Amino acid sequence: MLLTELLDVYAKKRLRLASPHTLRLYKHSIAAFEKTLGHRATLADFNDDSVEEHIYAVVQRGLSIASGNKDLAQLTALWRFAHRNRFVDVWPNVRPLKEPERIPMGWMQDDLERIFSAVQKLEYDISGVPAKLWWTGFLSVLLETGERSGAIRVMAREHLRGSYVFVPAENRKGKTRDRIYPLTPEALATVTAVLRSHREPLAFPWDRSSTYIYKRFSKILELAGLPDGPKNKLHSMRRTSASAVKAQGGDPTAAMDHSSPRTTKRYIDPRIAPDTPTCQLVSQWRQKAIP
Repeated sequence: MLLTELLDVYAKKRLRLASPHTLRLYKHSIAAFEKTLGHRATLADFNDDSVEEHIYAVVQRGLSIASGNKDLAQLTALWRFAHRNRFVDVWPNVRPLKEPERIPMGWMQDDLERIFSAVQKLEYDISGVPAKLWWTGFLSVLLETGERSGAIRVMAREHLRGSYVFVPAENRKGKTRDRIYPLTPEALATVTAVLRSHREPLAFPWDRSSTYIYKRFSKILELAGLPDGPKNKLHSMRRTSASAVKAQGGDPTAAMDHSSPRTTKRYIDPRIAPDTPTCQLVSQWRQKAIP
């Protein structure tokens, strides 16, 4: 059995309520595995040596350790499913690579000004909506709600309720809780203008491929003179929101709807919400000891 065929079975059993993006990630991991193998992947390729070789190959291609571990997580999920259903006899025993802990990076106030200024230079349309209006509204909602971009991209126009954005659980990662967020008058006015400029069912309709939005955002970052690496994509808006909430004395864990502060820690940009420097604390302690 090909792994693509196994994925069809797995998707019917395990991914029926998952987003299309999740299914694309599984397909991507299988395709990457096949690139390493040099042939179409089958159940016979579910062995520790082949899978371990693949995650190292991913890193050697210049991708991150996290990318290799992502492939590992999805391939072993398929592998375990195959074992439970007696398609294979061997259980996976491959450990993920150790990932370095990176400092979360959001956008500083000046960065945001440059991004929104760059948006005003856009001269194309998105589903009949001027791009400068579409992007201003979309980025404003991301920033003011802290929601993931995927949830806002599928926001229905009726989910703007007065001055609030309603995000049903089905549109959110984990699909466990509804959320509702107030908008500032400025953001509300922009989103309302977007809705008035089209008749599509989604608040922010997108008439290109689902992944092309990342290329468009990279172009905005380029116009703004900002880095557009893997850690500088739309998810940076969520890190910015979490960091701003903490900097203003709020509860970023509650704001991001995380289950644990440990998860939120990976979102806090220390430039936006700095802790008291060690040198300052030590200096204060020493001063107290001086009579």
